[in-house]
Amino acid sequence: PGPVCKNVLDVIIIMDEQKNYLYVSPSSKEVFEFDYENMNDYEAYFNIHPDYVPLLNESYESTLTTGEPFDIDVQAHHSVRGWIWTKILGKAVYDDDQKFKHMFLIARDISKEKERENELKFYAYHDSLTNIPNRRYLRENLLQQIQHFNNTGIPFAIALLDIDDFKNINDSYGHEIGDAIIQEFASRLQQLVIDKGIVARLGGDEFVLLLDDLNIVNNIHHFEQLIHQSMQAPFTVQATHLNVTTSIGITLCDRKGLTNSLIFQTVDKALYEGKQNGKNKTVINIIKD
Repeated sequence: PGPVCKNVLDVIIIMDEQKNYLYVSPSSKEVFEFDYENMNDYEAYFNIHPDYVPLLNESYESTLTTGEPFDIDVQAHHSVRGWIWTKILGKAVYDDDQKFKHMFLIARDISKEKERENELKFYAYHDSLTNIPNRRYLRENLLQQIQHFNNTGIPFAIALLDIDDFKNINDSYGHEIGDAIIQEFASRLQQLVIDKGIVARLGGDEFVLLLDDLNIVNNIHHFEQLIHQSMQAPFTVQATHLNVTTSIGITLCDRKGLTNSLIFQTVDKALYEGKQNGKNKTVINIIKD
């Protein structure tokens, strides 16, 4: 008896206590593209990614000791497709005297399931229009940034931006062009930040930059000028040329005891003050001890 094999493309593997292959089903040729007829030539776990060998070995040994079955996801090698996600189910089989006979294993290609899982995870933390991080991703990373500051004392900055008169763009040119403007705006911000922080879309035409690069933080006035300069080139969408400007609120975070709420309140106030002073403006606040 062993785990139920429901899929004709499941690979059945039987190994002894020393992890020698006693049997590998012919389906292994289609699933993994290796020669199942000469398994004596292979060492145990020969097609398992080195990063997952310890996990598989630990699971195998645990089942040998406890008799409890295991169910793990690892990466296994396919000679054409490379490393593919594989689920391995394992169960110890005993004789009538409860003496261990062999390990019954099933290996199953779960690449499509993993791709779908990763896609769902991606869109849980990313904006569907621009593919950049969303509010949820930002909040979690902001918490980490606060903790990093508490541990190191290294300051960081957060900038809140929106597109001036974006409603007029949508009303005048339609939402398709409005969406394209949002995408281009996000792209220009990403080119500025690169690996110096995070660009996130809160929704609508609101964006946040979480900046952890000290060079930027110490030269925040220069950086905000770079943002405005990056928007000076016309946005061209479907032969329509639009001039786009942005208002920016920036908060420099340089004290312990900060919270997401306090930071967002402060940067939101800075953006509001910038709007009150006219379009294409920046207001910078500092949270210090």
